Amino acid sequence: MPAQGFYPHLGFYFLDAQDKHDMLPPGFRSRKSKQARHFHKKSMRLYLKHCTQINVKEA
Repeated sequence: MPAQGFYPHLGFYFLDAQDKHDMLPPGFRSRKSKQARHFHKKSMRLYLKHCTQINVKEA
């Protein structure tokens, strides 16, 4: 997992469910909203990309 400082917008994925909700930016609070789904997908894509880059450097 990245340090929380790397991706501030990803930090809430590594906290418990209530904290995730509290840390979402305004307008993303509804889990069912299109924006929230897009925000989640975009964030996870960045996180996976980051992990891939680290693995390549360590190999």
